[in-house]
Amino acid sequence: MHLGTDAICIAATPPSSQPTTTSEDGLITNEWGMVFIDAGLYNELYSFPLAQAETVKDIEKYPFFDPFDKSRFSLAYQTARKHGESVGIIGDLECSIFETSWYLTGLEKFLMDIMMEKPYLEALLDRVAWINTETGKELIRA
Repeated sequence: MHLGTDAICIAATPPSSQPTTTSEDGLITNEWGMVFIDAGLYNELYSFPLAQAETVKDIEKYPFFDPFDKSRFSLAYQTARKHGESVGIIGDLECSIFETSWYLTGLEKFLMDIMMEKPYLEALLDRVAWINTETGKELIRA
């Protein structure tokens, strides 16, 4: 049976300068620095790169990837060119700003730090929002 579709999704991929890697012991690290373990049907968060963040400086010195790295969008552009005349194109940002932020710190820490009004959170949320906004704008251009 053939099921047609009237839309396809495009998304950014990890930049070639920070590809997703798998260590010898099976830990998977993505471009954000989040570490996952293969849990069978899905990957489960294993460790959080900003679990120790407490200050704005901690966020400023964290090595976030370059959201403008063109290698992140080559597949999106290729897919949009190939299918853009025949179907709708949906740009996928994968996660919300909230979700990405707690993936970086850990959920319990993130929620507790919101309650405690830790100053680094505004810097973290702003950085994640900026990356997602720039990513979304590039997907629109695709």
